[in-house]
Amino acid sequence: MEKESWARVYEGEWLFVCRDRCGGYVIDFSFNEMHDPVNNFEDFYDISFDGYAPTRCACGDILKWYGCMPRLTTSKALSTLLDGKHFMVATVMVAAVIESYVSNLLYATLVDEGISVAKADKVASSRLGRRDAINLIKDLTGWSVRDISFPVRNMVAHGQQLTEDEIWFANELRKQVQDINKWFDHLSKANGYQIQVFSPSEKDRWLLSMQHWIVWLTKKVDEAVT
Repeated sequence: MEKESWARVYEGEWLFVCRDRCGGYVIDFSFNEMHDPVNNFEDFYDISFDGYAPTRCACGDILKWYGCMPRLTTSKALSTLLDGKHFMVATVMVAAVIESYVSNLLYATLVDEGISVAKADKVASSRLGRRDAINLIKDLTGWSVRDISFPVRNMVAHGQQLTEDEIWFANELRKQVQDINKWFDHLSKANGYQIQVFSPSEKDRWLLSMQHWIVWLTKKVDEAVT
């Protein structure tokens, strides 16, 4: 496992590798924007045996901390918008994040299909549209992946509904969260795919990242619009 070869590192990732260097590793997540490896290490680490707390490596040895992605640039910005009740802008940002997640899934799919990291990143970063990206993912994986889009994003982009108040946009934001949950639930369950926790593939990393981000997003939006 060469962490340095990853072209895409997802927000909130914490990496733990086998002390025995068997090649095993586990990725965990924290979307707490105040999280840092000095003051909040107890979330993942057990001081008594100096290793990853939830489990040991598949070989039985201790998993040691390798590194993390504590800078939650996008999630922190979204959190600030929600805390400030800026729901109109938040709807646009959520839509953009989902576009990014689709791009990341395409990248992960290409890498798992044997395409080099550099080429996969180049293709996924191209001007390929969301629908074309989803169709390519479906063709390569055989998965059932639905399209996902948000009318409110186009409304804002074209100056429509700008006379609505933040309460109206808060309701639209709730709809977005519901749609995202349904989209991911279908993607992760309809295909009968079991996430590999130990030494995950690129698609596994994407599924784990998306899974944790949705939980965080749902909670943040619920707190903000209540």
